[in-house]
Amino acid sequence: LVGSEMCIRDSFNDTPLGHPLVQLDHAFTAVESDIPDEDGLLSKTLIMVDRDTNYSLAITVGSDAEMSYSVKMVCSWFQAKGHTTTEVRVDNHNEMIALQKMIGVMRVKQNPNARIIPTWGKLRDSKSMGGVEVQIRWWRAKLRTLRLWCQDKYGIHVGPKHPLWPWIVIHSSFL
Repeated sequence: LVGSEMCIRDSFNDTPLGHPLVQLDHAFTAVESDIPDEDGLLSKTLIMVDRDTNYSLAITVGSDAEMSYSVKMVCSWFQAKGHTTTEVRVDNHNEMIALQKMIGVMRVKQNPNARIIPTWGKLRDSKSMGGVEVQIRWWRAKLRTLRLWCQDKYGIHVGPKHPLWPWIVIHSSFL
């Protein structure tokens, strides 16, 4: 049974044993709207998932300030979980590799004994990045549900420019 569970969790791969694996990727979500500014507007979100616990975190990104905030959020999560050494896997996109480096620098600033093990998956490769890709699909469904509920409940349009948007993005990852 233990071997079967490890296969399901994809533990029989190139992951160094004993280190948590966290996968990060961007999700782009288009919103349909009657407001011309927002119709088809893409919202960029950083999604992270811990492979072992399936815990996820979603953070709105786009500007440098938001990217800095997301690095702080990711590192705070590592710290709260007590992870000192964590494998951080991203795809080979330049922006994701830069984010991975920023997380590594911030981790050492927070705790000199902490470090990340950077690994890279392939773009659109379900074997190396499947955990986060599945999480993105689930997150989008929950995001849509929360957004439509807010619109129905309060009679307002909620899109990427609305003040509720970052709240909906984060909380949809907790459901």
